[in-house]
Amino acid sequence: MALAWSLWLSLVAAVGPTATVLPALPAMAEPTVLLQGEVRTARSVGGRVELLLRAIGLDDQPPRELATPLPVLLLTGPLASRWASAWGNPADLQPGAGVALRLAATAAEPPALLPPVALAVQRGPVWQALDERTAAGPPAEADGITKLAVTVPLVFPVLGRVDLSDTFLAARDGGRRRHHGQDLMAPKMRPLLACFDGLAYPRRGREAGGSCSLVLRGDNGWEAFYVHVNNDTPGTDDGLGGAVYAFPERIADDGTRVAAGELIGWVGDSGNAEQTASHCHFELANGATRVVYNAFPSLRAATRLAQPRSLLPAVTAALPAGEQDWDGVLLPPATADGPPRLCVRATRQAKGCQPTLVPLTVPVDLPAELPCEVLGQPGLPAPRELLAAGAAVVLRGRLATGVLRPTAAWVEAVGLVATPALQAALSADRPER
Repeated sequence: MALAWSLWLSLVAAVGPTATVLPALPAMAEPTVLLQGEVRTARSVGGRVELLLRAIGLDDQPPRELATPLPVLLLTGPLASRWASAWGNPADLQPGAGVALRLAATAAEPPALLPPVALAVQRGPVWQALDERTAAGPPAEADGITKLAVTVPLVFPVLGRVDLSDTFLAARDGGRRRHHGQDLMAPKMRPLLACFDGLAYPRRGREAGGSCSLVLRGDNGWEAFYVHVNNDTPGTDDGLGGAVYAFPERIADDGTRVAAGELIGWVGDSGNAEQTASHCHFELANGATRVVYNAFPSLRAATRLAQPRSLLPAVTAALPAGEQDWDGVLLPPATADGPPRLCVRATRQAKGCQPTLVPLTVPVDLPAELPCEVLGQPGLPAPRELLAAGAAVVLRGRLATGVLRPTAAWVEAVGLVATPALQAALSADRPER
């Protein structure tokens, strides 16, 4: 994944079949059930991972091996926004990876979602071999670049038409430095998209007119740099718009999980591009060595999207007349006594979906008895407490007097889907209470 697919396939052939290593998890203060198994299939779009459970144990007791491995479904969320950093990298959940989970030792009747209280992943043999090949990397030249050609699978980072020409290592500042990236020329406020799954870290100018940029640390081991992000009020060059018109409000300074194709910012001319046409300076670097590679081959082969990624396709329930679906991320109240807010990414009416290409945040009146399901799992109820700040959601309802009043909700969630077979296996290890 971090190199061309031909390298990935050659590593698969070289490594061959290897027994999965099942990771361990320490016992916890509260009663828990330990589950150990391996990844059978994984689908990043939709966040569905099929596991094959091989052992179950209670608290600190040695886990018992199941006579017949039990297939179960682990939801990681379409955007993995609820994936805890302590659990490692969600991209590690590839076929052959070992997985250990601890669940609260309480019963729940199907259909139900069983959220993990702890989780560990042991990377599979192909990932380990890939790590060995990329950790050292090629030797860097004096300014931190390499001329080694690679093609990293990615989504094109600027929405819409962009003409490509290779400007890697072009002379800059009268020949005093070399250009490390590719300049993607586009008008101001053209949406910037996450080129792969990972954690986005925005850098905002501390003063009016300051430079805005973003670093995307990919789950695939690569880092992408977006430079000259917008800092102006739309239609001006005033340098006063960075707080609102640089990044969506949900992109927090301490790192926010994003999915490939998701809106993460807007094109601008901040920094040393103030005297040039607006554009995105885009770089790719090895996340382990920080050596910069020519991004041109990756950009030329990149997937181009017609609109930013949305969760709306995961909701298939018929839309009642007069209502809209709102895809976004819940934000804390703007004031101590205010309502929660939704950072909107897209909306859907009877006539179709409409992406939100400019900053849009709306207050939300969340009723206590709001019907809520797990996104992408029709009929699977979601706990009301999942509708909290940071949750990726689709809210269905009407906008009245400037406030969104939902009548139904779908929320991204992480956990095992309870089935009768899984519940029977868990009950065999739970003591009578």
